[in-house]
Amino acid sequence: MSPLLSTTLAWFMERWARTYLMPDESREVSPNITKVFGVQEGKVPTATQGALQIIDFMVKKAVLNFEFWSGQIETLKGSVKILLTLAQMFYPPIFLIEIPSYVELIQSYSSQMEKIRNFPPMVQAMLMQAFVTVSDNIGRLITDPAVGETKRKEYLHRLLTPLATNFQSLLQKPDFVKISQTSEVMNNVLRMLEAFRGVSRSIISDDRVIFDFCSPFFNSMVYLIEVYRNCPEVIVSILKFFKDYVEIQTENLDEDQAPALYNAILAVFKKYNELNVGKVRVSKSKALGEEQEKEQYKDISLLLKLLSSLSSQASIHENVQDVVFFGVAMVLPLITKQLLTFPKLCLGYYTLLNVMFVDCPQKMSTLPHDLFKALLSSLEYGINHYEAEVSRRSLEALSALLKYNFDVFNTTQNWGLAEQLKNDPNLLRGVLQFVLQFIIYGDLSTDQTDPASDALLTLICTDQASFFQIVNQLIEKQVDSSHKQRLLTAFNELMSKSQVGMSRKNMEKFRSNVQTFLVNVKSFLMIK
Repeated sequence: MSPLLSTTLAWFMERWARTYLMPDESREVSPNITKVFGVQEGKVPTATQGALQIIDFMVKKAVLNFEFWSGQIETLKGSVKILLTLAQMFYPPIFLIEIPSYVELIQSYSSQMEKIRNFPPMVQAMLMQAFVTVSDNIGRLITDPAVGETKRKEYLHRLLTPLATNFQSLLQKPDFVKISQTSEVMNNVLRMLEAFRGVSRSIISDDRVIFDFCSPFFNSMVYLIEVYRNCPEVIVSILKFFKDYVEIQTENLDEDQAPALYNAILAVFKKYNELNVGKVRVSKSKALGEEQEKEQYKDISLLLKLLSSLSSQASIHENVQDVVFFGVAMVLPLITKQLLTFPKLCLGYYTLLNVMFVDCPQKMSTLPHDLFKALLSSLEYGINHYEAEVSRRSLEALSALLKYNFDVFNTTQNWGLAEQLKNDPNLLRGVLQFVLQFIIYGDLSTDQTDPASDALLTLICTDQASFFQIVNQLIEKQVDSSHKQRLLTAFNELMSKSQVGMSRKNMEKFRSNVQTFLVNVKSFLMIK
C-alpha cells in the first residue's frame, strides 16, 4: 500500500467515524448503523461489538502507518487525526482507553520509542493533544468516582512525566548552550516544544491540570528565545505555544494563575524585542531577502494572533492591557507595507488596531510621537485599502481615537491627544484633510460610510475652523464654476442640516446627511 493510499484511507476513516461511529443525540443516523456501531445508554454506557472492533481497527491502522510511513508527514498527520477525532467525540474516548492497541501506543509514547520520538514536530503536537484529550473520559466506565479519578491521574502522570523530565534535563545540561545548535538537539527541542503545544491545545474539564503542567516551563520558553535567537523554527514554535494557550486555556483561567501566564508572555515580548528578533536585515541576495521576509511574516502573524487573543481577555483579567500595549508597541515598527500585502496578516493587523483603539485609546495615545505618526500613516493606508473589511476596521479605529480625544476635552478641557499635539499642532488638521478627501473621492461602500462619517463629525467638533478652511480650499480647486457652486451648496446643506455634537442621535443624523451629500457631489466630481 502506497503512502497516498494510506493517507486517503486515513482521511476516509476519520470522516466516517465522525459521522457514523457511536452517534449521540445530535446526529441522526440510520437505526441499523446505530445497532451495529452504536452504544447503549445506561448508568455505564455499553458499546456494541462492532463499534469496539472498528475503534481497534482504526488505532491499529494508525500504528501501522506510524511504523511503515514514519517519513511521510501527510500520512502521519492523517493517522494522528483519526486518534484526535476519536478523542474529541462523546462516546468513543470512553472505550478507547480500554482498547489494547491504544494502551500499547500510550506505553510506546511514554517510553519514547524511537520512531514516535522522531515524528515531525507538527505531528507531535497533534498526537499529544489526542492523548491528553482522552484523559477526560477515563473513569466514565467506572461506577466509583474516586477510582476513576485515580486512574485518570495515573494516565496523565504516565503520559506527561517523560516529557517534563526530558525537557528539564536537556535544558539543565551544563553544556546545553554549546550543544544547542546541533541538529540533533535542535530537533529534539522542537519536538518537545510541539508536544507542549499539544498539551496547551487539549480541552479537558479540569483545565488546572494543563496550567500546573505547563506553567513551570514558562520561563524556560523565554530562555530558549535567547538561545535560539537565530533559529526561526524554535521562535515560531514558542509563539505558537503561547498563542494556543491563550486562545484555548484562558477562558477559565483563575485569578491566581493569570499573573504567571501574562508575566511570561510579557517576558517573551521583552526578550523578542531585546534581541531584535523578527527584524529583516538588508540583504544583497534576492533569494535570501525573500526567505527572511517569509520568516518575518510567520513571526508577525503569530504575534498579531497572540495579541488579538490577549486583547479579548482584557475585560476579564486586569493586567492584560499592559502586556498587549507593550506587544503592540513592539510589533508596530516591524510592520512594513510589503508585509501588509499579505491579506491575512493585513486583516489581522488592522483588526488588532481596531480592538486597541476601541478598548484602550488612552494607552494608544501615549505612544512615542514618531511611532504614533507611523501608526496614523498605517491607518491611512488601511483606510485606502482595496479590501473593504480592512478599510472599515481602519476607519472604526480612527473614529474611536478621535472620539476619545473629543470626550476627554469635554470632561477635562484638555485634549486626549495633548502630548501628540504638542509635538505636531497640525496633526488633526492633516487627518481631517485626509478623511474629507477620502469621503469625497474614495469609492465608499455602505460599511465604510458610517465610520467615515463618525470620524468626520468628530473632527468637525474638534476643529471647525480647520474644517471650513479645508472645505474652501476644495471648492477653490474646482475649475468649473458650476462645480464650485454645487459643491458649496452641498457643504452648506450638510452643515445646516447637522448639529455639531457627538450625541447618538446627532451622529445618526449626520450619517444620513453624509449619504445625501455624497449622492449630490459624486455625480459631478467623479466625472472627468
